[in-house]
Amino acid sequence: MNIEEIIKDTENNEDVNEDFLTENMRFILSCAGKAAKRPVNESDVEFSVALEAFKDAISHYNSFGGNFSHFAAAVINKRVLEYCRAKNPPASSFPDTFYNSPPSKKEPSQKPPDTHKFGCHDISYEISDLSDKLGKLGISFSEIAKECPKSKKARKECMRAVNYILGDKSLTSKVKRGKMPASGLCLYAGIKSQVLERYGKYIIAAVIIIDGGYSTMSDCFKLIGGEKNELCRC
Repeated sequence: MNIEEIIKDTENNEDVNEDFLTENMRFILSCAGKAAKRPVNESDVEFSVALEAFKDAISHYNSFGGNFSHFAAAVINKRVLEYCRAKNPPASSFPDTFYNSPPSKKEPSQKPPDTHKFGCHDISYEISDLSDKLGKLGISFSEIAKECPKSKKARKECMRAVNYILGDKSLTSKVKRGKMPASGLCLYAGIKSQVLERYGKYIIAAVIIIDGGYSTMSDCFKLIGGEKNELCRC
């Protein structure tokens, strides 16, 4: 059973959902720890945030396609970082009167942030907006999923092409209009024509995602080729 079938089963069967979550606790804890920059265990709030993020990744994955472990790791990373920033705001965020006033009596403890709210609408918005942009170029999420490179070598070649394009404003503008500068990438970047032919729509989507400020989905591509976290049964 592949990862798509497993995730589909989790939506229809609570027992399968719980089993899938249990099997991937180490993955969730690892992602949470990397985002929090410290070891995280199941009693920490960061774990609760990460767990909710993982569940959201499951529910939104079918719309996105591609590698689920990259998608889930990106969603967890974003959500835990948002929680950590809310919990520990920078000193500059306090009003000036805070520094000028004399010490006061002990302030009442603040209510802990709601772990369900961080980034809860980001994924849906990004997917909807990106779907519209790609649709105008005749590209669908299902096509991106089919073209998603499976081998590490192919992923690195695709991201090499993406990085080369993003380094040139004129190329970026051209690709965002759905035009792949194949001859230039082959001649100047050394990208093989077979890579561009096979993964062209995937590369176009990656450029649009990273250049367009889709933060959660951009993180998915940043993890490609470098992220060692892997899901169970993936």
